[in-house]
This record gives sequence, structure tokens and C-alpha cells, in this order.
Amino acid sequence: MAQVILGELVLRWCEKCGVPVLGRKCAECGSETKKVELTPPGDIRPGFEFDRQLITKTIDAQFGEGCGKALLPEGAVFILNKIPAIDRMDEVILGGEVFGAIRFDVEKLLWAFLPRISAAKIILPNATRGIVVADKGAVGPISQGANLLGPGVVSASDEISPGDEVLLIDPDRKILATGVSKMSTEQMRALSRGVGTKTRWFDDGKAKSAPALAAPATWEKVLEANKEIMQSKVRESVAFIKEVEQEIKKPLAVSFSGGKDSLAALLLALDAGFKPKMLYINTGLEFDETRQSVRDAAQRFGLEIIESDAGDKFWKAVEFFGPPGRDFRWCCKTCKLGPVTQMIKSGFPDGVLSLIGQRRYESEQRASKGKVWSNPWVPGQIGASPIQNWTALHVWLYLFAKQKEFGGGKLWNPLYEKGFDRIGCWLCPASDMAEFDLISKMENGPDFGRLKSLLQKHADKFGYSDDWIKFGVWRWRRMPPMIKEIVDKNQIKLRKEGAAQNDKKPLEFYSASGYQPCTGGVSIEGVFNAPLDLDRIANLLNAIGAPEYDVCTAIAGIGKNITIQKEGYVAVKGKDEAEVRRTLDEIKQIILRALNCVGCGVCIGRCKTGALEIKEGRVRIVPEKCAHCAECLGKCPAVDFGEREFEF
Repeated sequence: MAQVILGELVLRWCEKCGVPVLGRKCAECGSETKKVELTPPGDIRPGFEFDRQLITKTIDAQFGEGCGKALLPEGAVFILNKIPAIDRMDEVILGGEVFGAIRFDVEKLLWAFLPRISAAKIILPNATRGIVVADKGAVGPISQGANLLGPGVVSASDEISPGDEVLLIDPDRKILATGVSKMSTEQMRALSRGVGTKTRWFDDGKAKSAPALAAPATWEKVLEANKEIMQSKVRESVAFIKEVEQEIKKPLAVSFSGGKDSLAALLLALDAGFKPKMLYINTGLEFDETRQSVRDAAQRFGLEIIESDAGDKFWKAVEFFGPPGRDFRWCCKTCKLGPVTQMIKSGFPDGVLSLIGQRRYESEQRASKGKVWSNPWVPGQIGASPIQNWTALHVWLYLFAKQKEFGGGKLWNPLYEKGFDRIGCWLCPASDMAEFDLISKMENGPDFGRLKSLLQKHADKFGYSDDWIKFGVWRWRRMPPMIKEIVDKNQIKLRKEGAAQNDKKPLEFYSASGYQPCTGGVSIEGVFNAPLDLDRIANLLNAIGAPEYDVCTAIAGIGKNITIQKEGYVAVKGKDEAEVRRTLDEIKQIILRALNCVGCGVCIGRCKTGALEIKEGRVRIVPEKCAHCAECLGKCPAVDFGEREFEF
């Protein structure tokens, strides 16, 4: 995959202390540090005990018992670096060197460890599986990065399958390379023609050996080595909070999700001398651990929580929208931005400055957003991130230091120490398959069966196969090239044989325009492909003017220039074509809102007269309060989204 550069790669290593350092000097010993060659974007984080056990068990399963512990002994200080991949993949950094990567294989739905030469040298003495011995004649080419052809295989371990990670050695059991098998054990033993193993990494003589990892290290020592760097980082963020608060001059709050980044933003606000209110949106899809973490933080720091609960809004809205996707994120708008809009309107009528734990290393979108911004979906909220230029390791070192300050108790969500890299809605389509694998194995976890039932219902409706669910293809509406490559390579059928196409069509409008010679004006008329609910439409037409509504003839109009019939017919007349088209666009928006509204409440925050209300699960205008200003006709999930079929 192409490199993603979102910020400076800051990880370095003090070889004397044996610890990671985020600057050129180690504060513990004063030594110059060595740069660690990472894959961008470089959002590094600590390796927890759960990660160590996952990596060691995976290595043992691939190469034999004891291999994992030889590489990552108990108590080892190591770093994980999340890198671009089809699914979750983290580089494993130990002793200042990348020793390999732990990856969730979406084809096999299993974890795999991809060792580099340095790791292979440590693993090999205990290895009993995943070994391919090359003929002496192939040693030279392999040492230059060549692949091993089938006829060059001397021997191979039992039970190797195509796609398995392997250690490639010479007849004297010296590591030559690491890579991936392209043949099974039986094919290699038969000296089959073609590529036997594809080389990923070959021994260039620079890889470290096991003794180089001998320097003992602890996270306490890591904190000391980074003390000055972190003090500077905190001072900078505290100064930013004070400065932006003075500039914006609105009440200060913290958007608190229960995750590590929003916790860091909250603690920095406390360091800056503020006692902010905590804004928490319970989307109805939160982990129990997350909800408890929010309450624990409020109690520990003596802060007020302003909470908005979306309830079962997701499960109701999904009937209209269908399952969310990475390229179809209606759920954020209805379950998060709608409630927060109403929360801010009621709690902060003059607006709010909200500190948000956003970091540039997380995504290109967040990197381009800057440190202060306004959200077009949430009127009245100015967002500001005091940790915009922090990596995840900066955040964790700050939290580790704060843990000591508050007496040693865990401040953060316990899910981070159970393998979760991010904390959010448990069925978020942005989650990796690795995360869904974790959720499915949780004791007392969320109702994973409900998600599977939802996906199965959608699959039955559109004729999708079980593999559409199994391989996580449901997470996109338009399949990205990398996923399509896997689907094609493994001959995965995404539709059931003989499945009928769903004949339900989204609400669409077909129009034509023309000159009116008798009036000298312009008329644009057309028809929707479904009957219209005139009662709903007439109510929402108040947004642009007081409607005239004749139930008998089923015609709604404003100033006689707009005609809407329940059969779907719409016409707009006027003198100026540009004005007529603008009005038609407004009418189309209103009709889509009227028929597709899921009651998210995003529009309520835009109304300055309090004329909007949620009634029977849908938005309604109170006519006597409406100023007909059209301010409520901003972004709306019912307009921007609608149930869509998957594009194969």
C-alpha cells in the first residue's frame, strides 16, 4: 500500500537505557537516541500484556512452542505501530528495531505474525514448524532477495499451506530469509515447478541478534526517559487551551467518549485550570466498559456530565438506511450528531467551545482539519483539539504519568488492555475484522447476535451470500479494489445462486423544464417514483413559507407557485429560472425529509425560534412558532443517505 504521511515520525530509541524515546535526547541518561525506521503514518502505542500474549501465541502456532516467549518475554517493553493494510496490522518494535508485524488475515480470519530477519534469528532455535530448507545453489540468489523456486527446496516442515509465513534456511540451519509460502508442503516436497516461497525479508547482515535485546526496561524507565519531552508537550497543549478559550469566548466543555484521547483532552483542561462540563453521547451502541469509564471519570474529577442518549435510534433507523458502511456512515449523523446538536442547543444556547481528542495521526481527514474547526452538522459547536499533533504514545505516556499523580488507579477504559485499538460504537463499520473477532469472543460483551441478525436480514433482502457477512464485505457500499482482489482471488460468491434482485427503489425525482409563453415565466415540473404523504410535506413546507393545503384536491402550494400532488407530481413556476431551480431544490429536500425522516434531531439545533419538535419518532414544525427562514434545511441524513444496494 502507498505510504500515508500525516505527521513527523517521532519514535527513537535509547540503546543505553533500552527504552523508546520521542526526542533526540534521553532524559534518563542524556544519551543521543537512535531513530527507529517505521512505516508511516507512525501512530505508535505501547504494547500491553494482551498484545504480548496474542503475538506470542500466534508465533507459537506458526513456528512451534516457545518461539513467541523467546522473542517477547514477560514484562518486555515493546511498541506497536499501526500501519496501512487491508485489515489491522501492527509493526512490533523491540530494542529499537522493527522485528516483524502482527496482522489479521482477512482471507483466513486468523492472526499471523510476519517475522523479519532479526525475529527469525531469535525464533529459529525453538522452531519446529514453518521451516523451508533451500538447496545450497539457491543461497546466493535468496541472499539478494530472490524467491525460492520449487525445485530448489531440500525439505519443508509438515502442514505448510499456501499463504503461510515461513522461515527460509540453508542446509546448515542458518536464516536466509522470511516470507510467504506459495505452495503446500506436499507440492514443495514433490519439487513442483513455480515459486515455492516468496521472499519478504532477506539477511543483509545488519539485523540484530538476541544479545542486543538484553538491556532491561520498564515503563517507569520510559516515563523518566521522556519526562522533559512530555512536560514540553503538555505545556504547549495547556497554553493552546487557554489561548483558544480567550479567543472564542464561549463556555468550555470536553466532548468525552470514554476513550484515551478524550481522556487526555479532559486532563489537559484540568491542567489548564478549568473545570469543564463533560459532553457524553450514548449512541445506544456503547460498550458497558465505556459507559462505566465515563461515569468513573466524572466522579474522580468531580465534573458534571451532560449526557444525551440516542436510545434505540440506530435499530429503528437501520430499517430505512440499511447497514452502515465505511463509505455510508449515516449512523454517526443520526446516533451522534443529532443528539449532540440538541444537547448544545438546550445546554449552550450561545454556543460552546468543545475540546475534542482528535489527532492528526489517525486519518488524512483529521490531519487536514487543523486544531480549531466548526462542524457543519452541529451549529453552535466550535471544536478544538489540544492533542492534534500527539501520537498515541504521547497520549499513553501522559496517562501513565497521570495515573501516578492520582494514586496509581487505572484512569483509562479497560478495553484498551483487552486488545482494542479504538473505543467507539461496537458495531462501527470502520472497525477492522480483527476488532469484530475480539467482540465475538468477549464474555458479557455486546449483543453481537443482533448485528448478525441485522446483516442476515439485509442479505436475504438483496440476495447476498453468507460470505458477504463472513468476510466483512457488508462494511462498504462500493467495494474497494483491495477487497475486490481478495474476493476474486478466493472465488468468493457475494450473491446467492439464483437470488432475485430487490425491486425496491429509493425515492427519486424525474423532471423537465420549459418556457411558459402565456406568462413569460419558467416552469419546472416532474414526478417522484412513489406516492407522497401530503400531510407530512405540508407541515415541513412551513420551512420556506406558510403553505396552502387543499385536502380535497390533494394539492399543496405556497403563493400558488408550487404544486405538489400525492401521486408524486411536483411543479414550480416563476419568472427567473435560477430562482425556480433553487426553489425546486428546496422542495425536493423537504419531500425527502418528510418521507424519510428518522427523528435524528440534527435539524432542531438550527432552528432559532424553537419551532421544531420530535413527535412520534419524526421531526415536526409547530407552524405558529415558525419564521419560514429555511435555516433548518441544512445537512440531513434523510437527504444525504438512503438504503442502497452493494455495488459489485
